[in-house]
Amino acid sequence: MLKYRFVGVTLSIFAVLLLLCLSYYISDKFTVLGIIGVNSKNLVYLGTQYGGWLYNESGITDKSVIYSVGLGIDTSWEEGLIKRHNVHVYGFDPTPMSIAYVQNNSKLSSKYFTLTPEGLHTKKAIMKFTKPLKPTHVSMRIGKHSKLGRTIKVQVNTLSNWMHRFGHTHIDILKLDVEGSEYATLQDMVKHNFLPMTQLLWENHKRFGFEKQHIHTINLLQKHFYQFCEMDDALCFYKR
Repeated sequence: MLKYRFVGVTLSIFAVLLLLCLSYYISDKFTVLGIIGVNSKNLVYLGTQYGGWLYNESGITDKSVIYSVGLGIDTSWEEGLIKRHNVHVYGFDPTPMSIAYVQNNSKLSSKYFTLTPEGLHTKKAIMKFTKPLKPTHVSMRIGKHSKLGRTIKVQVNTLSNWMHRFGHTHIDILKLDVEGSEYATLQDMVKHNFLPMTQLLWENHKRFGFEKQHIHTINLLQKHFYQFCEMDDALCFYKR
């Protein structure tokens, strides 16, 4: 009987410690979210674990302007936005596999989704990209990389050119997943004081050797009206 009481007490202590750890974790997460000045009730996660994103849905309506740059072969976040807000999403990706995926995705009808097969850069140009080594992988990287696959040439363009093309003067959400090209692009946008987005969702790629540029880019954005939270490889920036 004493043995069972001991086991019971041990389990109770373990349960209490587990609850304390969970409470600390949750409170810590909400503290981080509080720093960016956004009501946590407005933060919504849409999509799969691989392709999903956390965003602030406050103010997002069917009239909002959403740009998703870098689609891959998982558009669950874009599909979720369309379903939740009845909003039109503008997608951008020059990757052949991504283009084929979108064109064959019945959930992305032309009524709610526009695909532009171009990459994002600091200027309009034809540039060399390197495909992944494994043909089943999708993400390309700008430039030539000897340890990856073969190279192809694709069209790249600027954010301002895209906005002019579609008649937009403001972007409610700009999502970037562009395999390291974001650093030069974001720094150029700050340099020209061109930050037309209320929200910036950005998958960072500092693991590709961009550690210094990563820190520099965050500092630049914070100086230009943005607060942010960082979770794993995803960063969420909001205008103050």
